[in-house]
Amino acid sequence: MVVAVAGGRAKSRQIAAAPAMQLAVLTDGRPQAPRVIGDLAIELRKAGALTLSPPVCAECGKHLRTLQRRGQDWY
Repeated sequence: MVVAVAGGRAKSRQIAAAPAMQLAVLTDGRPQAPRVIGDLAIELRKAGALTLSPPVCAECGKHLRTLQRRGQDWY
């Protein structure tokens, strides 16, 4: 799944370089992580990973099915 989401070398490096704190986004959905981490969370949910949280909107807290970035937050 990671290979499918990451695609190229740059995104793969972002996933590998993300500190463990940012990988907590997979369980709590917080929007302070690179977009590739949010994309990974969405794809893992689509694949059936029910214990993972989908990304959450920084303003309203709604679970997101797609991502838009403004600064470091997801909307």
